[in-house]
Amino acid sequence: MKLISSILAAFLSVGLSSSAISQLRDSELEKYGLVSHWEGSFGGAILNTNSVLIQPHTSKNHEIVRVVAGGRLVGTFHGDQIDQSELESSLVGNGESKKPPRLGMKGAQREAEKLAQKYKVLGRKVDVLSDEPIPLVYLIGVNQSGALTCLDAENGTILWRNQLPDGTLPVFGPGASDDHVVITNGIRMHVYELETGRTVMTKTLEFVPTGIPTIVNGKAIVPSVGGRTVIYDVSDPKARSVTIRIGTENRFGIAKSNDNFLAWPVETRLIIAQMQPEIRLWTSFDTRSTIHAKPVAVENGFVAVSESGNLVRCSTKKNDPLVWQTKLGTPCKQSPAVGKKLVTAVTNNNQLFALHLEDGTEAWRSNGQVIVSIAAVTDSRVYAFDKTGSLVIFNSATGQIEGRLSMGQIVPIPNSVSDRLMFSSANGRIYSIREQSARTPTFSVSLKSGPPKTAAPADAPKEPTSETTPVDPFGNSAELPMTTEPTTDDPFVTGKDPF
Repeated sequence: MKLISSILAAFLSVGLSSSAISQLRDSELEKYGLVSHWEGSFGGAILNTNSVLIQPHTSKNHEIVRVVAGGRLVGTFHGDQIDQSELESSLVGNGESKKPPRLGMKGAQREAEKLAQKYKVLGRKVDVLSDEPIPLVYLIGVNQSGALTCLDAENGTILWRNQLPDGTLPVFGPGASDDHVVITNGIRMHVYELETGRTVMTKTLEFVPTGIPTIVNGKAIVPSVGGRTVIYDVSDPKARSVTIRIGTENRFGIAKSNDNFLAWPVETRLIIAQMQPEIRLWTSFDTRSTIHAKPVAVENGFVAVSESGNLVRCSTKKNDPLVWQTKLGTPCKQSPAVGKKLVTAVTNNNQLFALHLEDGTEAWRSNGQVIVSIAAVTDSRVYAFDKTGSLVIFNSATGQIEGRLSMGQIVPIPNSVSDRLMFSSANGRIYSIREQSARTPTFSVSLKSGPPKTAAPADAPKEPTSETTPVDPFGNSAELPMTTEPTTDDPFVTGKDPF
């Protein structure tokens, strides 16, 4: 297997300058049961780690057929590859298709059989093997030049790339669903088709955005000035928006669960909203200190950590959302990172805590290591970065260090979605590493959406719309004061700084 070019780290650093990016050799990865998965590019340095999104599709899979001749892999065919014969036929017939024709599983099998026949003529023993379907996962990111790129997160293929109108204006996003990608650029929102990158809608926002948007059931949800969360209908640009207004501005973004609930921080509270069967504020939990980071979705709920180090798990139960809370005893301003069994947090004093996701009890904590961030949490390991730029590999059960790889200027793209390790270099190269046994990704939460929760009783408080006098639906207006002064739609008015 070839080297991951440019990924830094030969572990003998003699003769390397501090700015050099060495190569991470396959032999070094193999020591720790890792393999290079793929290498790709965003076409330039990423805007920041919050400008990259890992988005698994809830139903689509990669369909793969391999041809093995004489014990050697000689060909691989993917069901989502473009069917060249069908494409040529459509061009000859002057047909214009919105979507390029794909092979599909039958087409991949057909092409594999054609290749196998060539080797059979040579007298080789040939096997045509249909692989287990691999979930389709997208890696979407925006670079510092304002180019929005969508990659296949399982092979690094560029699926599409769009240039935002003005890369010098503030950019929030991307957010995504099975169908769409949403991003804001200045005071305009852009929605694209996830599969093709085709522009679905461009709209001037009613209020200045302040955080990363998301999209659910054809509704784009945009954190905005004045404590507003504004919901826009993607299918109808002329449809009236709905505004949920509570507390202060959300500058961290919105987490989305697999059962169509949303969560975001408002000062000391974790706010949870319902998206089906209608949009409404659902419940909240007060952590008693300010939340400075985006919450993370887990099975049937969310985890979040407050400034004082109070790590909480909340469900989407309306009347009693708290599942557990654990006080770490030290301040924390980073989003947690989760796996299927563990939730981890890095505190302000660079200590790593690992808690059992089920009940919040402490599994272990790092000692003597200056940890700055988490790359990924798998069933067997926690992958963290320390202040020297090294990838520190912890045993997930015991917290013992199993290895350390020098990564130089490669930085992690935090992944609480799957067990893949993602990294980015200063020039926008993207690298994926996986554990040797992980041929297909394992996801932290199930991909299938659950049924919508039963609607709240008729006398439950309803969220205010953009024409309603703002009130706190949880009855705590004194604790969550709301801005009632008029806001400007123009972020560039002299003397105004909406960010």
